[in-house]
Amino acid sequence: MQFTLIIITIYFLTGAFAINRINHKHPEKRKENILKYITYLLLVTGMIACIQNFLLPYICFIIIYIGLYEIIKAGTNQKSFSLKTISVSILLYLLITIPFFLFSSKVQMTEQLFIYIIVFVFDGFCQITGQLAGRNKLARRISPGKTVEGLAGGLTAALVTGIAINPIVGFPIPALLIITLLICISSLAGDLLASFYKRKTGIKDYGNIIPGHGGILDRYDSFIMAGGCYYLITLFYKTLPISLS
Repeated sequence: MQFTLIIITIYFLTGAFAINRINHKHPEKRKENILKYITYLLLVTGMIACIQNFLLPYICFIIIYIGLYEIIKAGTNQKSFSLKTISVSILLYLLITIPFFLFSSKVQMTEQLFIYIIVFVFDGFCQITGQLAGRNKLARRISPGKTVEGLAGGLTAALVTGIAINPIVGFPIPALLIITLLICISSLAGDLLASFYKRKTGIKDYGNIIPGHGGILDRYDSFIMAGGCYYLITLFYKTLPISLS
């Protein structure tokens, strides 16, 4: 676990350096970027502490509950209210969050920690690389801020991190690479799905509960999808040409 904390510290120092570069590039967003970075640091360290102290099921229940409220609130936006849209969205949300909650309560703590670290590294480096070197839009209509360069940076950082912290879970290398890639894909899918719903309902953020980030779904959409995806992998891995142990 100490090795994991060292890795996380290195990444946050790297992130601080990147934020400084971004602030030089966009000085008008300096305060916003610093607030977002500090909040992200607190959220990540808090979540890691909760995972290590076996509190993740309680945290996930809160995330799911508030997220459902945000889905309903966005769906009942007077400018875009549609009973069909909100009904389908609630059903889809529940189908996604049930595996996520089972992930928080059924999966081993070390695996939960591994998945969360991969998610936050992928998400963080997608944003950092995208802001520093992004040129080509990844999904212009759904999430204009995402770029192909950002995705490449996030994938690279996630794969390197997965190999570095693999001792905490001990996956065979082929399984490690496949799982890390699937977690990154599901993280991106969760992010894009949440962004699509925001565009569909005409809102900018799901809320303002998290300074610099917005609502619960603005921050945890990737983790919800990735956690649920990993739980399903643990259910069906025996049918795949890999072994998790």
